[in-house]
Amino acid sequence: MRYSPRGDAERQLWCAVLYQAFRDGLGFIGQRRIVMGWIGSRDFRLVCSLAGADPDYIEAGFRK
Repeated sequence: MRYSPRGDAERQLWCAVLYQAFRDGLGFIGQRRIVMGWIGSRDFRLVCSLAGADPDYIEAGFRK
């Protein structure tokens, strides 16, 4: 795999999206419900893929 600065920056952006979702999920009850509805969704799986993360692993960790 070749190094791509653009690709790395994009991956970091999507990692930040996942991180923010975790932070939001730990917040107010209303936010938690929204995030829990997003976790496991098609969009969630896409974001995980773009971040280079295993969606099943991330989902299991979040639900613990």
